[in-house]
Amino acid sequence: MANPRVPEVVLVEDDAGLAQALTRTLELAGIAVVAYRSGESLLEDGLCGEPLCLIIDIHLPGIDAFALLDRLAALGPVYPAILITAFDSQGAREQASRVGVAAYLRKPFPSRALLEAIETIRAAKSAA
Repeated sequence: MANPRVPEVVLVEDDAGLAQALTRTLELAGIAVVAYRSGESLLEDGLCGEPLCLIIDIHLPGIDAFALLDRLAALGPVYPAILITAFDSQGAREQASRVGVAAYLRKPFPSRALLEAIETIRAAKSAA
């Protein structure tokens, strides 16, 4: 379920426990986050404001992360994406590289790695 706040980060993760843990981690770091359980639910709501970045599980029910990124790009501005996955593969890494994701994290990953990826995106945006 979407949070009514304008998020700094949009999280799309179908595992409710992990989504809750990631949301807690981000909020403790002072990062406003809104979480969705599927790509379709994000597309239905639409992006609220201009998020700093998207964090998307690659293997979502329904449309996967790559299809979601394509659909979002067709609708408007492209935002940096951090892809997360428990099912790492060479093909997924190559596809992530081709679409230019900001970071690719294999589950389980340390919270620090996610926060560093977000800070790298923030620094790049500030420098632009």
